[in-house]
Amino acid sequence: MQNLIDTSTNDVININDDYKFDSTTDSTNGIQITKNLTINGNNHIIDGDNKALIFNIINSNVTLNDLTLKNGNSNNTYYSGGAVNATGDKLIVNNCNFTNCIALNYGGAISSRSKLTIINNSNFISNSAVNYSRYVTSGGSIFSYNDLIINNCSFTDNYVSNGGGSSINVFSGKLHLNNSTFSNNYASKEGTINANYIYASNCTFKQNINYEKDGALVGNYITVDNCDFIENTGILGTCIKGYKVAVNNSRFINNTGYSDTNYLGSGIYSREEANVTNSIFEGNTAQYRGAAILSNNVTNINNCTFINNTAKKQGGAVSGMIVNINNSRFIENRANLQGGAVFAGNATINNSNFTNNYARANDSIFTISNYTINNLTNTNDIISLNLTDLLDSEYHGLINFTNGYYGFCTEPYANTGGSGYLVDDLSLIVNVKYNMDVSEFIKIYIWYYYDNPNATPELDYDMYLYISQFTNTDFYNSIYPPVIKTVELYDSGFRVPTHNAVRKLDNGSYIIFNFRTYLTPTANQIDIMFNVSYLDELDTHMKVEKITITPVVDLGNKTSFIIRVTNDCNYTLYKVFITEDKWDDGLIYDSWKVNNNWTYSINNDNKPTWIYNQGLAPGESAEITVFFNTTEIGNFTNYVIAGSNEIPNITANNKTEVLNIIRHENNTNTTNNTNNTNNTNNNTNNNTNNNNNTYNSHKKTNNSVKVVETTPKTGNPLLILLIGILCLGIIPFKKN
Repeated sequence: MQNLIDTSTNDVININDDYKFDSTTDSTNGIQITKNLTINGNNHIIDGDNKALIFNIINSNVTLNDLTLKNGNSNNTYYSGGAVNATGDKLIVNNCNFTNCIALNYGGAISSRSKLTIINNSNFISNSAVNYSRYVTSGGSIFSYNDLIINNCSFTDNYVSNGGGSSINVFSGKLHLNNSTFSNNYASKEGTINANYIYASNCTFKQNINYEKDGALVGNYITVDNCDFIENTGILGTCIKGYKVAVNNSRFINNTGYSDTNYLGSGIYSREEANVTNSIFEGNTAQYRGAAILSNNVTNINNCTFINNTAKKQGGAVSGMIVNINNSRFIENRANLQGGAVFAGNATINNSNFTNNYARANDSIFTISNYTINNLTNTNDIISLNLTDLLDSEYHGLINFTNGYYGFCTEPYANTGGSGYLVDDLSLIVNVKYNMDVSEFIKIYIWYYYDNPNATPELDYDMYLYISQFTNTDFYNSIYPPVIKTVELYDSGFRVPTHNAVRKLDNGSYIIFNFRTYLTPTANQIDIMFNVSYLDELDTHMKVEKITITPVVDLGNKTSFIIRVTNDCNYTLYKVFITEDKWDDGLIYDSWKVNNNWTYSINNDNKPTWIYNQGLAPGESAEITVFFNTTEIGNFTNYVIAGSNEIPNITANNKTEVLNIIRHENNTNTTNNTNNTNNTNNNTNNNTNNNNNTYNSHKKTNNSVKVVETTPKTGNPLLILLIGILCLGIIPFKKN
């Protein structure tokens, strides 16, 4: 073949036989063409035997017609295609087939640095660009440095291992696609087709997979007309990802994200502006938001239909910072959190229909800032947070926000940085596998590990790397010690409040946490935010109440007390405890009654102790009930001690009176020697109130507690009985 080209005096060569690489006569560097030439293949086959490049075109204009080129191999030559490597003004390929060709890094079938490459009526099947080194690969079938035009071609089962364009990659020129089909192509990173400028008309993109990053068409400026995108799989912009995107009269059907990733914008993702008209989006899904359309800035939608699109977080159909919609229909779209149909920073919607869209709060439209609505039909509720202040974030693992907060990304596949809104609702932080709120787990994780040298050895990686374990995985079965520790704390009942969460440091000072959410309708991350402050002392105090349920009890019966602790400071208190310290002879400790939030144990002093399993939030109370058997007659006192990690011990006591009298049926009066009169049971109730003793402790004051007995003395009931009998004898004597 090389001899035929070298000896030909014409600028047209006709091939009359099939050729296969022969290592004894042929060069692995391919058949060299150094002159302008047209090669008519006449439907013959040239086979590189997976050992050699087929055509190496050097500074020449070449046209290839009616050829099948298969098993070409760039032979580890950098920048060379597997079948064709070309430089010159123009490369034209007509009616050719490229099958099972392979290249190192660039262009599995064709690598062209010609000023213009035109390919017509050709098929590319099972070609690949692979990476055996640190270099990025591009163009599973075609890599073009300059302008490329594709007409009436088919690309099937092509592959790129570590880069962009499983079928086509255009480095700096413009790409025109017309009447072509792309199916079952596979890229590890950026797209089936990757170019700066893409113009696609009357094309079909079906079942293409991009398992680490972007979608079928990836570029900066993308214009699409009358195209179909069916069952493609990606992460960010499964079908189209661009800076400015214009789509007309196209269909996006059943596109989704790669399994076990958190994908956004399965139809269209625009970093700046998306203009979409006369198009249909049906059955598309996204893990995060914007199953049909996702835009970081402006989205203009006119005369479009959105049916049965689903996002596991926000924006079942559309999500964007500024969304303008006219004359469109939204039917049975779904989001698990906000915006069954539309999730936006600001939205203007006119003359549109919303039917049976679903979100957590039954809202079709959810805006963070504000909205303008005119002439809508069948819409569900419209919800707006009416927030106006935007925050910017700088990302480097631990995120810094412009308001002084720190944060961690909860969506590792979303873009970093950008602008968003400060929100107090932490329930937006969910695990996308199970649609469950995991903010409590993440608060515990941050509270425990942030600025904690004692826990640092468990962190084999930076803190932010573990956040996605809670939001994206089956974290209850995690193998990572920090995640396991967090789950253990949660399962024990431990909780961290959203505001003023306190942790005591080794030096005796305190770190205070306040948590919030960074919310954005764009492709940027949603973050958990936290502010920290440090204090040498805390203004903490707690109220302890000891309430006698049975202030008067018959000998041998049980008496009972309620012990109630109330947090009356501004900080959550941890490890709140109650200890039955001591009780007078005549009382024998019997049992207790608590809810599931307390853990019972015997402390080091062999005394019954109850520890509250959760943090006691400001204004919150918790209580237990204890029971004692009575063995003697008289007034007996029971003493308790309460406290927490932040509060020194507080002592409280209360009394009960044990009687041994014969009670007559229907006798409703009780005797109180203190007043020397017969009193009704109202006096007994007064005694009960007097027994409710409350003691407060404040860290900045003297922590000693003076116990004051407030139970009135009732006297000896036997003496009262004798006086009554004597009075009965005196009355008849006076009568006589």
